[in-house]
Amino acid sequence: MTINALRALLDEEQPHATRPPAPRQPRSKPTAKENHVHDPAPPPAPKPAPPDDPQEQDTPVWALLAWGDEHVAPEVRDQAADARTAITALRARRDAEQELTAIAVETETLEQRLAELRAREAELAPPKTKRKKQPLGYPPADVRAWAAEQGIEVSPVGRVPKAIVEQWRAATGVRPGLGTARQ
Repeated sequence: MTINALRALLDEEQPHATRPPAPRQPRSKPTAKENHVHDPAPPPAPKPAPPDDPQEQDTPVWALLAWGDEHVAPEVRDQAADARTAITALRARRDAEQELTAIAVETETLEQRLAELRAREAELAPPKTKRKKQPLGYPPADVRAWAAEQGIEVSPVGRVPKAIVEQWRAATGVRPGLGTARQ
């Protein structure tokens, strides 16, 4: 039985059909079909022609499988088992693809909604302002030069320690915030 034939069987609409589980027949050795490595994307085969017997067209898949499972010939039982395995695999693949499609659609919907919410948030949120640097209240270059003359070690970059600034102010007479010496 070909994959296309199984697909055709799966496509049959049976809204009220009850499918009884069929017993699985163990195999003594793998078939040549199971040992064959399949190409991941085989070319699509043409759909099989419908059977000549109109009664055969109306036989539900589950009835064919049940008939095959109970058949006296081991080849027919093997074909029924292969068909059941193929149908199960096709259903699992179809279900997985349907779920992946649903996930993709939901993801896209949620991403659109998130973009809308972020845009609205940007409209409502107050603008972020940058903090302005507070003026130091002293000229760092002058304080560093004075400290070097006094033999006090001061880092060439960064803030001058408050204690050194206070010493510089006391020695030069500069008041806080003015940055210049008294005349």
